[in-house]
Amino acid sequence: MNKKIIIPSIIVLFIVGFLLLVATQPVLDGFLFEKIPYNYTMSAVIPSTSNQTASLGGFFNVNGVGKDFNFHIMLPGAEKAESPLDYTSNGITGNGKIENMNITFDSIKSILTMNLVNTIFNTQFSGVFNMSCAAWIGNGTFINDGKSFIGNFTINGQETNYLGNYSLQRENNRIVIISNYGYWHAYRNDYTPIYVHNIMYL
Repeated sequence: MNKKIIIPSIIVLFIVGFLLLVATQPVLDGFLFEKIPYNYTMSAVIPSTSNQTASLGGFFNVNGVGKDFNFHIMLPGAEKAESPLDYTSNGITGNGKIENMNITFDSIKSILTMNLVNTIFNTQFSGVFNMSCAAWIGNGTFINDGKSFIGNFTINGQETNYLGNYSLQRENNRIVIISNYGYWHAYRNDYTPIYVHNIMYL
């Protein structure tokens, strides 16, 4: 797995998984949602980026109350392929907040028919998150306004910095995640970004 792809891939994968959990909450009243605690653990898989690399598996946990959440992502074994400045066995931890949520009629219909892909795209929400791992910190946003599902993220590390964006699209009953980001080596005083275009299917 290319070390310049794994960290952004983890971030985008977490966002999709977290939004799936939130969107499928059987709570349609905003006041009730604010009061209900949750604690979910799901498997996470980052697909291989080439024939020469293997996929990475692990889990992520999301817990919180209402719109405030914490998360933890673990990919056992990934630390063997990564610099200790990029990823360690402690995984990625972070927190965030759902700033707005609008459950539409189509959201309810999708929940009742157990169509998780449609639920994600039919539920309008936005929020922010912060995260840290090894020697870096980062933050990001997500927003689904009913027309487009987009977000961005930044990572500031001791060796490498990232700045990028992503979008989610429907393809039949799959989710396509398209991410575009640049990274540069600030520690070398080299601020010329190297750009990456990555596509993942869920």
